[in-house]
Amino acid sequence: MYDNMTTSITTPVIVENQSFLSPVSFKLTIGNDAAPNVAFFCTGCNLPGVGVPEVTTNFRGHQGFMPGDKLTYESLSVRFMIDEAMTNYQEILKWLVSHASNPGKPNVKDLTLAVMTGKNTINAQIKFVNAFPTSLSPIEFFAQSTDIEYVTGTVTFRYDYFEVL
Repeated sequence: MYDNMTTSITTPVIVENQSFLSPVSFKLTIGNDAAPNVAFFCTGCNLPGVGVPEVTTNFRGHQGFMPGDKLTYESLSVRFMIDEAMTNYQEILKWLVSHASNPGKPNVKDLTLAVMTGKNTINAQIKFVNAFPTSLSPIEFFAQSTDIEYVTGTVTFRYDYFEVL
């Protein structure tokens, strides 16, 4: 009964590189050195989430869902240590001020997040196209701290889209 049937068995693809992604091995580049001190003192950033909103469909009294036709990208957040002269904080502040003082001329830059391997070589690059800062976190000074915790700042960027190079 089963003699004439051919069966095909596909073997699953096994990942060749079985090393895990390290959250501490990355490098951020902001434009053509638009904010070199922020990039140098960068201590953290996120690879933003991406989503496709669902569209509701109705058919014969039942509600169904279909994927939408537009991708939505979450904001990119970058944390950086603020240097004593506040040079990197001022880089972002000037960039923000340039948007408010020249609203018709957006000052956008491409950002590149390089993800490194365990051997500190570039494994992947994520390019954020037409990025610009939208907010800069407050700086808190606190004289009663018993341990010195150096001041960090967070800048939030919006961008058109990102792509893995």
